[in-house]
Amino acid sequence: MEESKHKSKKKRNLILTISIILAILLIAGISILILLPSQSKSRKTPVDMTADEVVTSVIKKMKYTNLSPISRENISRYYEIPDDTLSDYAMYISGSSGSEIEITCFVLSHEEDTDVMMKSVKQYLSSRNKNASEQNTSIAVVPYSTSTNFPYLFVAVAPDSDAAVSAFETLTKSA
Repeated sequence: MEESKHKSKKKRNLILTISIILAILLIAGISILILLPSQSKSRKTPVDMTADEVVTSVIKKMKYTNLSPISRENISRYYEIPDDTLSDYAMYISGSSGSEIEITCFVLSHEEDTDVMMKSVKQYLSSRNKNASEQNTSIAVVPYSTSTNFPYLFVAVAPDSDAAVSAFETLTKSA
């Protein structure tokens, strides 16, 4: 009888040990399932990209060549940038005549700054094209397109500007 109690006690201890191990494995499995989605969110999302990363990605996608970055200080020669409207911006222009391409990305500080910057963009592009047609200079009248996907405002001045905007929109599309 003693041996039967001892075997019974061993059996209960074994069942208890197996149950505890299964519970630990179940909790670990559930924890992994909960933590995996949050780890994938820690990857860089399109909204976390810098203006330069957006512009260089579009340039690469469009296979543009001979584009050079414009320093932040010199971008103000092209666009009027009101104080505290942008957190970041980047502009690249073509380095050879006959290839009049300008790709610009502004990262807006606040969504309400969109209209102010759009006005600045349209003012610059209108002035650019007006000067080109009046003076018949090396600055060609080139089609342009713009797109906004907060916090970004994207400007493409290129013969295929709509395709460049499409590349931008694909890049910054919300998941």
